[in-house]
Amino acid sequence: MARQTAFNPDEKLHLAMQLFWQKGYGQTSMQEIVDTLEINRFSIYNTFGDKQQLFIKSLSHYLDTVFKNLIAPLKGTGNGKTRLDQYLQNLGEKLQSHSGRLGCLIQNTGLELTGSGSNIEREEIGQHLTGMYSALQSELERAFEDALNEGDLSAQRTPLQCADHVLAAIQGLILLRKTLNQPERIKDQMDFLRSTIKEW
Repeated sequence: MARQTAFNPDEKLHLAMQLFWQKGYGQTSMQEIVDTLEINRFSIYNTFGDKQQLFIKSLSHYLDTVFKNLIAPLKGTGNGKTRLDQYLQNLGEKLQSHSGRLGCLIQNTGLELTGSGSNIEREEIGQHLTGMYSALQSELERAFEDALNEGDLSAQRTPLQCADHVLAAIQGLILLRKTLNQPERIKDQMDFLRSTIKEW
């Protein structure tokens, strides 16, 4: 008979996600994982695999608990520009919060992957990141396509151009929030982006 786990794996995975989000993959030691999750190494390996497998599971958990909630307005069926504005408003509020100082786990990981000293398995984790960015880009483009069909977007701009511009802009804002730690400036820029899109 298999021995039952004496802890909640989902709760431990959430703690691991937060730790990687704060410190990054390379700067997080196995001992820090043990201390944060408050379970021994055997239990970690037995439940999640090695450090890299735990990190990949943490990325998936981030996708399910943070990323999907954030882009939920884009996945709706209402007016395209209304969905875009709600998404950007939600993102702006998230950037004002404490977690906004941590940046985006997806972006942080992408930057770490490009570092010269990175010891992350690039191919497998890179595929996860590409999938997440593609999902966001697709939802942005779909919202702009709806806006175009609703007569709410100038035909001078394609939905793909608009989606790529917004994706680049929000990545810049996320990075600035993390590096400058000046949420009021990020709020101004997010408001500016939202008002600009309304004029397209």
